[in-house]
Amino acid sequence: MKKFLETLGFIWSLPATILCWLFYILPLVLFKEVKYVGKPSTFVWEFSNPINPASWYDRLWAKWAGWSGPSVIVIHEDVYKNPRQLEIVRKHELKHCEDQRKWGILFYPAYFFASVWIGFTNLFKKTENKKHIYLFNPFEMAAREAAGQLVDVPREYWPDGPYDYNPWI
Repeated sequence: MKKFLETLGFIWSLPATILCWLFYILPLVLFKEVKYVGKPSTFVWEFSNPINPASWYDRLWAKWAGWSGPSVIVIHEDVYKNPRQLEIVRKHELKHCEDQRKWGILFYPAYFFASVWIGFTNLFKKTENKKHIYLFNPFEMAAREAAGQLVDVPREYWPDGPYDYNPWI
């Protein structure tokens, strides 16, 4: 039954998977920005990013250890040097893959609007009550929980400082 549900999830997320592979993964493989590692689960292929500081791609990745698309995860190669950290990042990204199989192409707008909603509600809160739009995104919180990471990240551990609520601007 589990295999059947995984297959349905893969089919449901196929439109997003095709877009991800055509416009992201295959070009990165061709330009040697990522390299194939293996399959951590039935419908997920893993790539590592060898980190080339001169690369446009790696400049975008400066703060992130991993990334996932439907049926694919990319993890910074330096994470592979620490087996414990690698397993944490892998579990985190595999949870995102699972969510993408559940939500299909709707995952991207759902993820985006969850962060937009947090940002919008922050407009009506006092500074000390505002939430980080990435760290408190429910998809990110679920992925951190699945990986055994700290779910409710205290303000003093926010990567961009305790009063920076939006890491994307």
